[in-house]
Amino acid sequence: MPLDDHKNDLIFVYGSLCRGGPDAFHMEEAELIAHGQVEGRLYQISGRPAVVLGRGQGWVKGEFYSISHDRLEALDQYHGTGESCKRLHIPVEGWTKLGRGERVWTWEWTAPVSGSRSIASGDWMDYLFPWTPPWFAWIGTSCFIGAPVVCWVGMIALFIGGRWQVTCGVVALVASVLCPVVGLWAVSIGARRRERWRIFRGIITGLLILEGLAALACVGYFLFEDFS
Repeated sequence: MPLDDHKNDLIFVYGSLCRGGPDAFHMEEAELIAHGQVEGRLYQISGRPAVVLGRGQGWVKGEFYSISHDRLEALDQYHGTGESCKRLHIPVEGWTKLGRGERVWTWEWTAPVSGSRSIASGDWMDYLFPWTPPWFAWIGTSCFIGAPVVCWVGMIALFIGGRWQVTCGVVALVASVLCPVVGLWAVSIGARRRERWRIFRGIITGLLILEGLAALACVGYFLFEDFS
């Protein structure tokens, strides 16, 4: 994606400004272009992220944004640009949607870092919010598996007939519709908790949506049959 296609400035952010971070509201007017990384070392200095750029030091993970020049200057104030922090125009290394060799603005810590904590992963968000076990993803998966089972139980009960069986069948069909809803709720909580298996959560989310639509169609069919 050539720089000429952007009327705004391209920047790379690597800390609390990233999506899900405590200061992400500063980026509400910015356009997320891509996730990526730059060469350098990430540190924690006075409780905040700081980057020292340079080859051979590792990779710092973050996000590329397109923002207006006014917002760029506002971010200078946010970073406290001065003697200890400089805004630099650097080339993008490696593969991103921006294209190799594209140049972006980012902020580098220029004061001494001796005694500061080095973050080996280069991922401030992962350091700030460690990944947790995928408990809610498992709940969503259980709902996905349980919905068709409950639906089949409900259909069998309705086919058998009888007052008690019909009541159980209707309850089971309603539960089969609620299972995907509960599953989607659980998966969304897992995303907010930054649970592992992000790609798996995305797949389960899509399957739960399709399953919910199928369950609604099934319930609608039986209701139509009963009242027609």
